[in-house]
Amino acid sequence: MLVHFLKKEFTLLLKTPEKFFSVFLFSFLIVLLFSLSFHDVSRASVVGLYWIYILFAGVLRFNQSFDDENEGNAWDLLKINSTGLGLFGAKVIFNFVILLLLSLFFFVVEQAIFPVYFLRSEILLFLKVIPLALISFAVIGTLFSGFITGGTFKELLFTLLFYPLSLPLILVCFFVVGEGSTGMLVLHLEWYRFLVGVALIYCIASTMMFDYYYQES
Repeated sequence: MLVHFLKKEFTLLLKTPEKFFSVFLFSFLIVLLFSLSFHDVSRASVVGLYWIYILFAGVLRFNQSFDDENEGNAWDLLKINSTGLGLFGAKVIFNFVILLLLSLFFFVVEQAIFPVYFLRSEILLFLKVIPLALISFAVIGTLFSGFITGGTFKELLFTLLFYPLSLPLILVCFFVVGEGSTGMLVLHLEWYRFLVGVALIYCIASTMMFDYYYQES
């Protein structure tokens, strides 16, 4: 079922690209806004801005996660013919891929706007952090999007649910990579270990909660 749902997600991506274009357009406007607000930025500041971009753009994407399942009686039919784990896993993987594409987009645009250039070693260091952080954002964003699917004021409810529980993850992301004494980016191992723990907890807890909600709703 996981493969089936994944194929459906990528097929919809090709058939309705306007949904995803809106996310990237919104992302570009965020980067442009911050570039007009900040001029002289350090390496650590650019990394911090990246997480802010991901947070705002991710919320817009997560709110779209279950739009197709809300049409008609699709949600009820899915519960009859499929398991929650397959659907949730496909949504998480797809959102993770979208966040990865957004990350690449942000990196390219930031390099074009800000006069801060990263060494290869710094990029490889940052690549150790990005997958853990993005999968954590993807699981909790997809979880809460599933919780409020079909409800009224879902954007408001999602914001009230997502931001408080994503706060620990956001704080860890800000501290896990910082500037060392030489001005180069360094990885803070104690924060990195904490990020690994947060990612595991979010992944396990979100999967169990969505499966329970899917069966009982």
